[in-house]
Amino acid sequence: TEKVQVKNRYVSVSWAFYQFRQMLEYKAQLNGQKVIVVDPKYTSQTCPKCGHVEKANRNKKLHLFKCKNCQYESNDDRVGAMNL
Repeated sequence: TEKVQVKNRYVSVSWAFYQFRQMLEYKAQLNGQKVIVVDPKYTSQTCPKCGHVEKANRNKKLHLFKCKNCQYESNDDRVGAMNL
């Protein structure tokens, strides 16, 4: 996405996620499973232990998550995945 102009970024990356979701739902249906869609907003800012949401919980440069409420620490991407 770095090589795509910001105004065209959404169009260039959104189709892949849509297509992936379609294939995932198709495969899940074949196996009698369901796909649960979760809104990804704030998943990297939300503490998986206490639920506290704050932008300052996440340090993007260090890829570090530290909850300002309960002091839980982990990798920011890991926390986002845990919340999904």
